[in-house]
Amino acid sequence: IGWVPPKRVCVWLPQLPLGARERWRAVAEGWEVPGRVGLAGGHSARGRSMAAAVVLGGPAGWWRWHRRVRAARAAMVCSRAMASKTPVGFIGLGNMGNPMAKNLVKHGYPVIAYDVFPEACKEFQDLGAQVMDSPADVAEKADRIITMLPSSPNAIEVYTGANGILKKVKKGSLLIDSSTIDPAVSKELAKAVEKMGAVFMDAPVSGG
Repeated sequence: IGWVPPKRVCVWLPQLPLGARERWRAVAEGWEVPGRVGLAGGHSARGRSMAAAVVLGGPAGWWRWHRRVRAARAAMVCSRAMASKTPVGFIGLGNMGNPMAKNLVKHGYPVIAYDVFPEACKEFQDLGAQVMDSPADVAEKADRIITMLPSSPNAIEVYTGANGILKKVKKGSLLIDSSTIDPAVSKELAKAVEKMGAVFMDAPVSGG
């Protein structure tokens, strides 16, 4: 072949009528060829795909194959990590909440989302997040919830409204509020949350 990727491919090609290049192509395409070919992955699908990459693309082909394998491994690790991490509820997917929720998804957390505007949720649904119909539904699914809301009336409605978080919140849940609201409202919400056996954390943020 003239080129062997270091520490990845080990080939022993006996002297047969078929040339080395044709022999590799045969293995890559799954043909039965007399003799012995030793390569990473043997005659598995992965081994054949690597052989095809080397035969058809040389060094550049192997590196392309290697990058695809690494990307697949990373996706698998991310999927496993997501399955093992605690779901996080996120309510309020506006200018501030949108990038915060995306960061959770990026780092493998299963996000359970809600926003009063359905179009704000579509992007997260495409990213794999669960989208709920109300804050109460979020509280039913997650015991770690972040709220990022634009005003005090919005926060009051999300927490104590007819379909608010407190309708279905579980004891021991952690509710983190990063909304732009009056401190007095935050204190009242904390009292209401504590009565339900949950924990309220006031966590304001700055856009600067």
